[in-house]
Amino acid sequence: TIDRIETIKLIPDQENEIIVINVQNFEEVVSEIYHSCAQQNIIPPNGMSYSQSGDQITVIAKMGRQITLQDRLCLDLSRKSFFDAQNKHQDLTQRIVQHLSALEPQLVISPKENLVTNDVPIILEIIRQKYPELWFIDQFQWQSRQGKINLLTTFDQQKLNLILQENEKLKLAVAKYTAFKHQSPYKNELQLAKQLMANVKYTSKSQDKYENDHLYDSIGCLVNGKCMCQGYAMAFSLLAYMLGLNVIQVAGIMKNPQPGQNPRHRWNMIEIKGKFYHIDTTWIKDQSCMIYFNFSDELRYAQIRMDDEFVLIPPKADTMEANYFEVNKKMITDLDNTMKYIKNSKPGIKHYFCTKEVDVNVAQEVIQLRYELGTPLKYKTGYSAQLPLNLKYVEFELELDDVMLIKDFPKDSINFNAKYIVHDDGNFKQNIQESLKLGAASVNWKQWGQIYEISYVKK
Repeated sequence: TIDRIETIKLIPDQENEIIVINVQNFEEVVSEIYHSCAQQNIIPPNGMSYSQSGDQITVIAKMGRQITLQDRLCLDLSRKSFFDAQNKHQDLTQRIVQHLSALEPQLVISPKENLVTNDVPIILEIIRQKYPELWFIDQFQWQSRQGKINLLTTFDQQKLNLILQENEKLKLAVAKYTAFKHQSPYKNELQLAKQLMANVKYTSKSQDKYENDHLYDSIGCLVNGKCMCQGYAMAFSLLAYMLGLNVIQVAGIMKNPQPGQNPRHRWNMIEIKGKFYHIDTTWIKDQSCMIYFNFSDELRYAQIRMDDEFVLIPPKADTMEANYFEVNKKMITDLDNTMKYIKNSKPGIKHYFCTKEVDVNVAQEVIQLRYELGTPLKYKTGYSAQLPLNLKYVEFELELDDVMLIKDFPKDSINFNAKYIVHDDGNFKQNIQESLKLGAASVNWKQWGQIYEISYVKK
């Protein structure tokens, strides 16, 4: 009878004859046979033939081979994710992960699981989140019967050796990237981000087909050193998990993409001291981009909106406390502290900070310092960029001037090897004329606001 089909011991790799009594509907019998295959880890038959006599149905089905669950990828099946609570098929998801971990190409889903098409993207996204090692998950295909998913196919048997080879490379790369462990989750996260910044290049298209095949996964990022944003996000998730960090992936649409740029974007969120932050390792190209290391929803969604096709709801990130610039005291909100930062900056080193609602001209501030302190500190190069939310990124480099600096106009004689720094008191032109009488042929000056830097030329 129908309720006893699952008690039958099916024989793999052989033709099975199953006789069912007190039944009128062949579809019910097929569903129960699929359920039995799932329970006994047997690949289901490609097809079945049957004959019916009254209320008795005889089914002939050639069963597939027995699936043996070997944990070939050594996945940590106890991993937790923020998104687990949004998955109503957690037990089934765990079973899918076990089969993927065993590198079994097909998985039978019992009709009793009530898995429908709309549930599959959620399950696949959660697996992608928790197990970036399963980089081949996007090859998933599924078959349905009577509106319910009954078979998942990941890859054909021919790809098995390739997957095993790639995963050996991935294991070595992960071991290399995680050959450290700090006490602080923040420091672990920072070192991972800096390693990706140093070793991985964003690539949207490669001449090499092999590289193109992996631009969206952790193989591309960690093994090939070339990938797109999804590759960065998956790789960062994998490395973070290895170091015990709580991390997820999020997807969105850029509001103002460059011409020809794919607007879809994927990045990570991470939990630090009980609070979630965004971290976008794709956008952290160098030290100038560290504003995207642990930042808030406010900054993220000023540039990107959530992707309607992203099937999960991410946590809130309502603070910048663990942002790189905040932690390193480089988020400056007033001019006095900006001056102190510039004053304490060492020559010959690139310095960078973010200002909020402070419009600062570093060159002018350096000149002001030269005037106030008589310091030989000199502005060399600089760059600034406007960010959302009245944030401005500033990068600059200083050097030591090789000339003597003298504050005020010359009095008795002119030192032609020195530069004079003066503040305009309203008598600048008159003072220049007076100083020329001390033996100078001409005078050159640069002006920054009320500050003048003057050099004299001998007759």
